[in-house]
Amino acid sequence: MDTIIAEAKAQLDAVNATRDKLLRIISIAESIDPSTISGSSAGPAQPRRQRDKTKSQESLAVVRRVLDERGTPVAIAELVDAVLDHGIVIGGKDDAKTLSARLSNSTEFESHRGLGWWHANVPLSPERDDSEEAEGHSLVGEPSASHHQGGPDGTALAR
Repeated sequence: MDTIIAEAKAQLDAVNATRDKLLRIISIAESIDPSTISGSSAGPAQPRRQRDKTKSQESLAVVRRVLDERGTPVAIAELVDAVLDHGIVIGGKDDAKTLSARLSNSTEFESHRGLGWWHANVPLSPERDDSEEAEGHSLVGEPSASHHQGGPDGTALAR
C-alpha cells in the first residue's frame, strides 16, 4: 500500500510541476502587447485563404496572357517561369504542382497531354487535335491510324 501512495504522490508532484509551468506560460503570454510583435497589425488578421486566392488570381491572369500571346498550349514549366518572372510567388512545396493544381481547379483551363495547358473554352487548332491521334488516342467514331483494333465498322473504340 505504501508503494501505491508513494507512486501517486510522485505523479501528483509531476502534475503540479507541469501545472506551474503552464501557469507561467499563460502569465507571460497575457503580459505581451500584441502591437509590439513584428508583423502584427492593428486590425484583425486576414484569413490565409484570402491571400492565397489573390496569388491564385494573379497567377491565373499571367497564364491567361501567356496562352493568348503564344496561341498554343504551353507546358507547365514554362507557365511557372512566366508567373515567377512577373514576381508572383506561387507558394506550396512544388511550384509546378501548385500551379498545375490551380489550373486544374479552374474551369478556365485544361491540360492536353503531351502539349501543355490551354483555354478550356477555346478549341485547339486542327493540327493540334491530330496530335492525339498520333499518340494512339482517337475520338469515338473516328478511324485511328495507329490502332487497327476497332469496332465492326473499322472505327476506334473509345478509351
